[in-house]
This record gives sequence, C-alpha cells and structure tokens, in this order.
Amino acid sequence: MFGGVETSNAITFPQTATYTTQANQMAYFPYIPNNTFTATSLAFNVTNAIATSKAKLCIYSHDGFNGPQTKLYESTEIDLSTSGSKTISVSFAFTKGTVYWFGLYTNIFNSQITALGAGSGGGLSIGFVGTTSILAWAQVSITYPTAPTTAGVNTFVSQAPLIRIK
Repeated sequence: MFGGVETSNAITFPQTATYTTQANQMAYFPYIPNNTFTATSLAFNVTNAIATSKAKLCIYSHDGFNGPQTKLYESTEIDLSTSGSKTISVSFAFTKGTVYWFGLYTNIFNSQITALGAGSGGGLSIGFVGTTSILAWAQVSITYPTAPTTAGVNTFVSQAPLIRIK
C-alpha cells in the first residue's frame, strides 16, 4: 500500500486457479509495480495441506533480459502443513517500473496454493493477467531449504502461484 491506496484496481473476485508445489523447485514469476511503495505483507492461501510441507518466498532482481537474477529477499520458513491463509510480514521497498521476480520454493510435491478468498483484506494479487495465469520460469534440482543466491532457471511452469501484496 502506498499512502493507504492499493497499487492496482481493487480485486473484487480473486482468481480460483490452483498452483501445485513441486519438491525442491523454485517457481519464478515477474512483477512490475506501477507505483513506488513499501510492502508490509505477502500472503497466499493453502488448500491442500501436507504434513511436513514447507515453503520460502523470495524476491529476485531482473537479469536485464528475460529472467530473475540476484536474491533480494528471503522469507522465513512458511508452514504448509495446515490449510488457510499464510501471511508473511515484510518491509520491502518496490520501485515503480522495476522488474522483480517472486520465487516460491517448497520441499514437498502437491501442496495446493490459491488466491485468498473474498473479504481477505484487499491487496494486489500477482501471478495472473485478467483470468489467465502467467507462465513462470522454474529452477529444478535444488535442495530445500537453501534458496539460490543467483537464479538459474532451467525450465518453465504453466501456472504461477497467486501472491497478495499489501
């Protein structure tokens, strides 16, 4: 939020598509803010909780061409063993027009991540353009919980997780 105003139009009906986590894989997806602001939280919803499932949410710089580069932020471990809203408190400054790459990194296959439900407090959801999920880069064959300092994409995924920024 910037001065109490969201960085995009209000989201009335959140997307309902589901992202399925992959073990030891980082999914990277781009975000370009249309205002300069400092985020105070990042959030998503877990609908298929799996015992011992964990994740980390990272933010990477842009490589100047078409992908992520250097890690700028890494969350603490997020417990995906229970369903419901997962909120990460942050203080991350986004600069208008700069390309950032969110990275979601998990240890177990098949946790399900969706948008937060209606009435979840607003915010800007990223990972979709209209009703279509963006394609996302991925880095496979990395060992959780150590998130790469420098991204090394080697495949892509057709579904990006929906993350809410406030």
